[in-house]
Amino acid sequence: WGKQVKNILSVKKIEDDNEVILDQELISKIKPKLRNKLIQIFLEEAPVSIEKIKQYAEQGDIFHLGKEANHLKGSSLTLRATRLASICKIIQKKSENQDMTEIDLIINQLKQSYQQTIQKLKDL
Repeated sequence: WGKQVKNILSVKKIEDDNEVILDQELISKIKPKLRNKLIQIFLEEAPVSIEKIKQYAEQGDIFHLGKEANHLKGSSLTLRATRLASICKIIQKKSENQDMTEIDLIINQLKQSYQQTIQKLKDL
């Protein structure tokens, strides 16, 4: 019972989270040439990571799910995409706890956050 409540709360946290999608103040401090290169790499690699996360979840491959979520979390933090990184952290923790409940919902939130992050990056 306690585990179910914890799962509901983690999903609820994502839905209610007012966390900044992209910390534009911090990312604007990165030199433009480096920032543009980091964004380019992120835009190439993040969709692949998200697809892998989805596939690993569908396959029930908890180990690789957590590993890929950790990879995307690091990339997201590099660009100060804080909400995306937070969702990756939740997936990573669920993987560590071998808990796949609500994973589809969380992955959908991950995809939505990625789209929001892209839009914010374009606004820079």
